[in-house]
Parts: sequence; structure tokens; C-alpha cells
Amino acid sequence: MRPGRLLLLAALAAALAADAAAAPVEIYAVEYGRSRYPAALVNGAARGRKRIDFAWLFHVVRHDRLVLLIDSGFTSRSRARALRMTHFANPVQLLGGLGIKPRQVSHVVLTHAHFDHIGGVQLFPRARVVIQRRELAALQRRGRPRRLLRLLERRRRAGRLLVVSGDRRLTPFMRLQLVGGHSPGSQVVRVRARGRVFLFAGDECYLARACRRALPLPARARASLRRNHRFLRQVARQIAAGKLTVIAGHDPAVLRAYPRVAPHVHAVAR
Repeated sequence: MRPGRLLLLAALAAALAADAAAAPVEIYAVEYGRSRYPAALVNGAARGRKRIDFAWLFHVVRHDRLVLLIDSGFTSRSRARALRMTHFANPVQLLGGLGIKPRQVSHVVLTHAHFDHIGGVQLFPRARVVIQRRELAALQRRGRPRRLLRLLERRRRAGRLLVVSGDRRLTPFMRLQLVGGHSPGSQVVRVRARGRVFLFAGDECYLARACRRALPLPARARASLRRNHRFLRQVARQIAAGKLTVIAGHDPAVLRAYPRVAPHVHAVAR
């Protein structure tokens, strides 16, 4: 190949890389259902309340050709009925409001392996599933749900299961942090977008006020009080210093704070 042509191709590759780097990181909160949840199970719930408004959420992070989900929602209508959820919707239907097809999802990053966070993984056949080693080990020790373990094993054989140990930078704008307070391998996700750092807390704090005030999880909702409270104290200091914006796992307030851009989809950053 002629030197001039090589230089042209190199310049084109550099331009494409620059375009990708310049593309904004977009973040969306997706609510696939709403319910009233027992306040006794929620850190940050107001005293004296028996039940509180509870949003069932997963999140989308999009950058150039990457489409990453933080958790996946679930699809079981029987579970939704048992929880008395309203406007329950399939995650695929809601992603369609953003023009995202299931095969375009590149990663599903699991904060932990409870049904409402992992129950939609099968919807995204090409996605690489990201899970902490401790969380996967806890699933394997229980040996259930078997269907989920079989799915994860198929992803592993296909090279689409990323098992991480501890803190890890997944992309230049996304970092994973092992906490292990809510479940043995619970992790949180930090995303840098528009000059800000957003913390997706999973269920380490169900409501943002619990993170702001370092209110630990109740006994029935935690694996480790020490790990959960240590994490919350660290986050409370960062929030007070203006270094962090928390997106809590089930907080309806996030839907009031950010504009709706599609049915049950709110733009956190774009």
C-alpha cells in the first residue's frame, strides 16, 4: 500500500477515535414499575410509615456505540402482581423509547443478583454480563435459581461473562466499586458524565436521603452492617463536599429531578 494511502487511513482512524472521545456520555433512569413497599425494609424511610412509594428502576449509560445497562429489571408478571406493582412494563419495550434494540446492549452491569436486578438479563443476548466474584459465588452456593445459573454459564462459555474481583475500571467513564453490604458481592457504579460523577448505589441505599445521612440498611436487607455503613459514611462525605450525585436504587425522587424523554424514561445526563 502506498505511503500516502497509509497516512490517509491513519488520519481517518484518528478522526473516528476523536469523534468517539468527544461523544457525550448519556445516562437515563428507566422505571418499569411502581409499588408501595414496607418501610421497615428501607433505609431512609420516614419514621412511623408502614409503606412508602417505591420505584423499580434500571439505568442506561450510552456512549458512542456502547450501550450499558446498570441492572436489567425483571419480566415476571406473577412477581409484579405479588408486589402490587403498577404500570409494570417489559424492559425491552421501555428501551424502545430510546431507540435501543436488545441486541445493541453491549453490557449488563449487575449491582447484585437479586431478582429485580438480574431477572431481565436473558433479554439481551449479545450483552456481556458483569458481576462480582463474591456475588456469583453466593449464587452458586445456594444453587438457585437454576435457570439463572444456567444462563450465566452459557454466557461464560460464549465469552460474555465478566467476573470481577473488587474495584475495577470498566470503561474510561465507568468504575465499579465492591461494597458487599446489601448482598455478599453487592457493587456500586460510578459514571462520569457532563463533568459530574454519578453514583449508582444499587440497594446499598434505597433512597438518596439514606446516602446523604449515612442511614444503614435494616437487618433484613443487608449482608454486612459494617460494610454497608462504612460505604454510606464515605458517600455522605463526598456528597457534602459536592463531589457526587447519588442515584439510589428505588428512589421515586430521581424521576421528579430529571426530565422525562420517553414513557417512564428520564434523562439524567445527555
